Amino acid sequence: MPDLDLSPSPHDVRLFFPTREADLWTESSFLSQSSPYFKTLLSSEFTETVSVPAKRPRTRRNSSPASSPADADANDFEDSDDETDNLYFKAHPPFQHERDELQHPYKEVKITKTAFTTYRAVLAYLRTGYIAFAPLSCTFSADVNADAPTRASRIEATVSSDPSLPYPVSPKSTFRLAHLLELEELHHLCLANLSKQLTINGAPHELFSDTSVCYDSWRKVILDFVVDNCDAVTASKAWQEMEGKVERDEVQGAAPIMLELFKRKPVKAGASALPVPSLLAHPHRFNAGSDLLTNSVIPLVRLLVRDPVRLQLVPVRLAFPFPRSSAPFTDDFSHNTA
Repeated sequence: MPDLDLSPSPHDVRLFFPTREADLWTESSFLSQSSPYFKTLLSSEFTETVSVPAKRPRTRRNSSPASSPADADANDFEDSDDETDNLYFKAHPPFQHERDELQHPYKEVKITKTAFTTYRAVLAYLRTGYIAFAPLSCTFSADVNADAPTRASRIEATVSSDPSLPYPVSPKSTFRLAHLLELEELHHLCLANLSKQLTINGAPHELFSDTSVCYDSWRKVILDFVVDNCDAVTASKAWQEMEGKVERDEVQGAAPIMLELFKRKPVKAGASALPVPSLLAHPHRFNAGSDLLTNSVIPLVRLLVRDPVRLQLVPVRLAFPFPRSSAPFTDDFSHNTA
């Protein structure tokens, strides 16, 4: 892909990534036509028009961007595309994107919650319809030998085969950005890629990821896989690891996920659905063949019942709302205070 998005001319919008001292350039008309979110954002107070000549203040490398009300409440997700950014800037040092003088006015949007490579891949997708997804981090076990391929080596191999293409990016990171920018088609592409990449050992980690906790559609794909492959998933080492973290209350937002699994796991013929209080009082009435119910849900519910603020029991079913998946308007942007 030509590096047109790295050049200020003839663009009038600068996406500035302060932690990398890097920028991407595009046109306001293109962004407004492509994304309802950008259409609103570019007409709001969360972008600043910079007049000419525009002298960019030098930012000390590795310094953190100043916090502002515009993104102070945004979620901080674990982002595997931060690793992709490291690979990109190793090959393309940030100083290539530094410019002391810009000779035309432009609007600046500061990006602090999304990786540079994710944004660049999404902008390329909006222009060309092409996007390449990187492997999910959960598909690479920490127990493999040193000679086994890593996520980074897979990405580097893809880039070396065709340097003109954008770097492959995480479907999870892209999904979050597509959700924010209201890009429905890209949203569905990310979900389809997630479905293809899920494995028996990877699904437990994805199920309890921060993205799964926050986004209903992402979580549903993983829940479908876990329910369809329940015996294999719950017998895996990864499930046992995550189950231990859940019981130790180390996974924020795990409770509603486990409770939805409880509701979705079918009970074998002849058994009837039971209120949770009855199950706690008579755990032997569970179907012994259901590993998911007997080994996971009961210990979790017992754990959470001790904390009535986090779990509200009603006579017949559990009431525990999921976090809403709608991101706040300022999820990824902050007002430029320079």
